[in-house]
Amino acid sequence: MTTSANNDLFEQIRAKCQREHWYGGDLLSPKNLLVLEQDASRFGFSFSPANEVQLRQTEARLGFALPTSLRELYLHVANGGFGPGAGLRGVIGGYSDYDDDNTLAACYLSYTRNSCIPLSDAILEHKQSRKKIHRLPNAVWPCQLLLLLDLGCTQQICIDPQEALFLTAPSEHEDYYQLVQLPWTLTEWLWRWIRNEELLPITGEAA
Repeated sequence: MTTSANNDLFEQIRAKCQREHWYGGDLLSPKNLLVLEQDASRFGFSFSPANEVQLRQTEARLGFALPTSLRELYLHVANGGFGPGAGLRGVIGGYSDYDDDNTLAACYLSYTRNSCIPLSDAILEHKQSRKKIHRLPNAVWPCQLLLLLDLGCTQQICIDPQEALFLTAPSEHEDYYQLVQLPWTLTEWLWRWIRNEELLPITGEAA
């Protein structure tokens, strides 16, 4: 059962896509590329909403539950393929931003195949640092931090179980990457996208 606030969000997502005549990821929109008139993403979401079976299969593959608002987004709007950047990665049976399986669970399992650390440890180190951006070794990934979408320029938006958002980006040191928590939840961030507001804060100097 969705909340009235989320129902409003979902309606506004549909309205934005209808208004802009584009239901795909922003990086592929007619604003940025020459899109053919017959492109299916001009007329509707490429992927139907996920069903409970797909959601449960994804959660079983991950080994933990999806964030509530993200789960409702898949269930009531579409199984990925829309939104900022290349579009939200889908759950099983949904949008993959590459030809091979790069859906939400597959991408996460690929990043955690070598090593992962508790997200709380990464956040603790982040908060203890005077800089706003924390640096992590490339071989290490925070546990239960899902790679939600590709923003382009090797930047990704990620989400934790409490719906906090994080930005990952390359570091000036090639063996590390940068991780910074954004000041918005998923729903707040999507409202910013709907209103065409900035989606990334000014983060100061890189770590």
